[in-house]
Amino acid sequence: MSALKKYVTNVTLDNVIDIQRSYKEAVQHVKQIEIKGEDKKTDHI
Repeated sequence: MSALKKYVTNVTLDNVIDIQRSYKEAVQHVKQIEIKGEDKKTDHI
């Protein structure tokens, strides 16, 4: 089943455009970090 058939939202196109306008500048200030390590589980987590 495709995601479009599975999920329904009440977000309108106008809402999406407003969100994009609000966060457009913030994208320029995103900082990405990576933590190196080993794949291990502790207490089944």
